[in-house]
Amino acid sequence: MHHVSTQSPSALLPVVVARRVVARSVRRLVPQATIAMVAAASLVAALSGLGLRPAFAAIPSFDSVIVDPGNGDTGLYASLQRDSSGNLHVAYYDSDLEGLRYAWQSGGEWHFETVDASSWCGWFSTLALDSNDEPHILYRDVTNVRPKYAVRSNGVWAIETLPQTDVGAMDLVLDAQDAPHVSMYYTPSVDLLYATKATGSWVVETVETTGNTGPANSIALDSAGRPHISYDQFDAVAMLRHAYRTTNGVWIRETVDSGPAVAQTTSIAITPGDEIHIAYSVGGATDDLRYAKYRTSWSTETVDSAGEVGLHAEIALDGTNPEIAYEDATNGTLRLAVRNGSSWDLETVDNAAVTGILPSNLAGSARAIAYYSAANTSLELATYSAGRWG
Repeated sequence: MHHVSTQSPSALLPVVVARRVVARSVRRLVPQATIAMVAAASLVAALSGLGLRPAFAAIPSFDSVIVDPGNGDTGLYASLQRDSSGNLHVAYYDSDLEGLRYAWQSGGEWHFETVDASSWCGWFSTLALDSNDEPHILYRDVTNVRPKYAVRSNGVWAIETLPQTDVGAMDLVLDAQDAPHVSMYYTPSVDLLYATKATGSWVVETVETTGNTGPANSIALDSAGRPHISYDQFDAVAMLRHAYRTTNGVWIRETVDSGPAVAQTTSIAITPGDEIHIAYSVGGATDDLRYAKYRTSWSTETVDSAGEVGLHAEIALDGTNPEIAYEDATNGTLRLAVRNGSSWDLETVDNAAVTGILPSNLAGSARAIAYYSAANTSLELATYSAGRWG
């Protein structure tokens, strides 16, 4: 899901309110999970402009809630999950602390913990909840250029370092036995790697080495527990690629889409019936949000082409129906696309970028999106229930 950056998020934040021509170059440096995105237009102006677009559904009333105001840039690399009781959990990077934070709901209130206060720990944070609703967080130690893995059990955090150095963008999913499966980008040789602890100790495999493979990557498991990874690759042309690991340990790879600047962002989800859904962005001259689906063969389509859209896309499934949260860089807004038959309903949620979306069937038809607000330099949450955001 993420691009690689050698700069700190806080170093890039002063330019997030710059005009589009500046913001375009800035996003090439910001990792895809960084939610310090353009918010130049006021919310009123953004809604007025977007309301004129016939492709948009009616825009509901909504408010965003500040979860953690912090003392500076709080909420970068946010990752959101909902537990079995309907409570929300968020892992995120706090630039003021320069560390990894974790927030969760309980009894109608938010609670906070610092997971790792080591210098520059918390980039590319990805949260998963296990069968006991305990958090597992994968994140990057920037100082030592290594991935770390934190697990909380009975209120105590256990942190370990993965046996792989020089890793950029990463993603995490847990299997039915609560074992982690990780996709990650190996920066020295620009390869896509896969790691798992399913056997009790970490094992790292190479998925693909052709060209520049995996700066953007996302992982999901099918009904048999096999890992599937969507990722970008640039050899002679940019491609959206899909790879899955057979039960014999062999990686099967294929091209889903190709063209100029395809798959600068990618996010994958799989239904219980093993339909594969991928959201991805296309840069270059089009700057579109695209969607790919596999049932018996791959099909692709454009979801939104109005302006410069699609970076930081996150896909989730409401049953088998895809929902995609993404950035509209032209208007500095956060959008949500929901599949409606053969078309897409598009609406504006807030004037900031997105990092996590939950499908509406998880808890009382309530969607939730956690994101970094450039306007407030804080972690914020938008929820949708009873036909409105609030």
